[in-house]
Amino acid sequence: MKKLIFAVTAIVTLSVLAPSSGISEPTHPNEIGLNLTPDGLGETGTDLVGSPVTVYLVLTKPHAGNDPCSGLQGFDCQLNFDPIGGIFRLGDSLNGDGFNIGDADHIGEGFLEYIVGMADVVPTIDEAVLMVTFSFFNTNMVSVENESFGAVKALYR
Repeated sequence: MKKLIFAVTAIVTLSVLAPSSGISEPTHPNEIGLNLTPDGLGETGTDLVGSPVTVYLVLTKPHAGNDPCSGLQGFDCQLNFDPIGGIFRLGDSLNGDGFNIGDADHIGEGFLEYIVGMADVVPTIDEAVLMVTFSFFNTNMVSVENESFGAVKALYR
């Protein structure tokens, strides 16, 4: 089967752990965001401070050109957080059998990097692909914004 690398650029204006939260309503192909639900349609923030919170990195409406994709076999992205400090990554879990060769140990410096390949395709379910499940711990009393993902590249199959 032919493989296609498709570059997706997304500026994410959502809060990971913010005093007020919005609801994600993806309307365009290849939207990537951090949500409190694994379907990419839930809240995009919480005011929880001092307790662990589960957050999902989700790709919604995956497309290669005009064609919907049945799944994802790899991706790379960098998550940037502001302000730096006060948020801790307790853990993460890649969906499927992926392996990250990126640098995901620098949240104290304001970023997490994922360069992930998967042996098997992670399927699209209800127009969404769950990429990573995070557990964060926030000690900030101010909003922690996920500034942008920069260039996100996804390998569709």
